[in-house]
Amino acid sequence: MKRIPGDEKQTGLSKTWLFVVFGFGAAAFLVRWAGLTIPVIGTINIDPREVFVTLGAAFTGPVGGLVIGFLSGLPAISVALGPTSIVAHSVSGLLIGLLYKLVYKRWPMPALLLGWAVLIAAYYYIFLIPTFLAAISLADPGAMSDVFGVDLSFSQAYSTLGQTAFPEAVATFIVTAIILVALPERYRRPLW
Repeated sequence: MKRIPGDEKQTGLSKTWLFVVFGFGAAAFLVRWAGLTIPVIGTINIDPREVFVTLGAAFTGPVGGLVIGFLSGLPAISVALGPTSIVAHSVSGLLIGLLYKLVYKRWPMPALLLGWAVLIAAYYYIFLIPTFLAAISLADPGAMSDVFGVDLSFSQAYSTLGQTAFPEAVATFIVTAIILVALPERYRRPLW
């Protein structure tokens, strides 16, 4: 098996790991702080910070994903749903950070994109949306009606958010997949 330069096991916090964590975290923070969105269809907008959260978490592992997710939610702290966004993105970043290493080690590049597609779908539909809704429910049981305008059950709210998030999930996958394909092998590997 061919060794990739720089593929040695990292011990402790490296400067590269810290640079990537705070670089991706700052980018996600600034995108959210600036209110940058990309309009797609009608009133549906894509939140580009998810590109930074997913890729940053994949490259830096669970701790890096937790930090990047936390930083991506900070600009929303003044809004009523800010703490729930921080919790949802932190947990989702942590889980993507854990799972990417397994996918990366199991499948080489063409197949890695299939695993990455599954991770992006899991990021939105298994980690982010359920954690966001659970955090809303735990913070204030009546908050579902504040968010959606009507009192919805968890499954109805999940269905509504899932349909709204679909174009964003697809766009996030396309952008991140292009980046993964363009990156040389040594930059695609997890840093932890």
